[in-house]
Amino acid sequence: YFQPVMSRRYLCRIGRVRQLKRPAFAYVPNMAEDGFVADLDRVMTVEKAVLASWPHIPGCMTDQECRAFSQAIARKRYRFAFPDDFVSAASNFRRKIFGKYKRNTDEGRHLRVLREIRISGKPSWSDSNVKLKIWFIKNHDPEGVDPDWGSLIEDWVALLDVSGRFRIDTAIACRLEDLTARDYVESDPLDLDSLSIDRIYA
Repeated sequence: YFQPVMSRRYLCRIGRVRQLKRPAFAYVPNMAEDGFVADLDRVMTVEKAVLASWPHIPGCMTDQECRAFSQAIARKRYRFAFPDDFVSAASNFRRKIFGKYKRNTDEGRHLRVLREIRISGKPSWSDSNVKLKIWFIKNHDPEGVDPDWGSLIEDWVALLDVSGRFRIDTAIACRLEDLTARDYVESDPLDLDSLSIDRIYA
C-alpha cells in the first residue's frame, strides 16, 4: 500500500499502524519512510520466476522488528469476534475515540499514550447479563498536562450503550505491569477496526 504524498495526516496514520492501532495493516520498518505498510487484507500469489527478478529489500532489520511484525499479523488473524449487539452498543464509544485521537487537546494526548484497550465480558459474552471490565492500558502518562484518567474514562464509558444486556463493572487506566496474567489472558484487545469496516484511508 502506497501513499504518494507523505502528508502529516498520513504520517499520523502510519504511526497508528506502528502502535498496532490499525490491525488491518502491519508496520514495515524498512519501508515506512517511503509510505508503505502491509495491507493484511490483500493476499496474492507471485510466480517464483517473477519474484526472483525483484530486488530483495528486507522489511525488518532486527529481532524486535520481526517480533512486532509477527504480532501485528497475529492480531489481525486471531482477533476476537465481539457479539453484534456489543458492536452496536460500542458505536458511539468508537466514534468518540477515533474523533478525539488526533486532536491537540488534553483528551487527545491521553488517547495517544494508550498501548491498548482490553475488555472482558463475564460470566460470558453469550450470557443474558454481561458485566464488562475495561482496562485502558497506557505506556505512560501524557506529557505537558495533568493526568486526568478518571474523568476521561468516565466520559468514554458513558458512551457505551448499557440499555441492553451489558453493564459496566470496572473501567480503569493502568500500565501493562498492573494487570494480572489472568486478567490479560481472559480479556481481549478492543481493536476499534474490529468494530467497523473502516480502513486506514477512511
